[in-house]
Amino acid sequence: MSKNNTVTFETNGKNYAIHPQVKKYGLKDFGFVESSPGKYRFERHLGQRADTNAPMLKLAISHELSRLKISTTSANGLKKIKLSQTDHIEYADSLLSEMVEEEILIEK
Repeated sequence: MSKNNTVTFETNGKNYAIHPQVKKYGLKDFGFVESSPGKYRFERHLGQRADTNAPMLKLAISHELSRLKISTTSANGLKKIKLSQTDHIEYADSLLSEMVEEEILIEK
């Protein structure tokens, strides 16, 4: 499968795809965790360190590095939500921008 899977992040309207030069160790260095079926998952609360009630940004990349999923969920990670608070939106944007800088994602 080709690495041209493009996902639109609904909060900022930007399109993201997996960088063609991404490496598995680069994902792990950034904080992705490899799950048992081989998928790479990234989950981060979008608030202060002690704020476990903040919504979460979740990314999943398939084990062959060809499919990308981006979502925002409630604090427990079970319900998909739309971000409404400005600070949560800014934090999600900054995380995605860092991933673009680290050549994990590309912005299309």
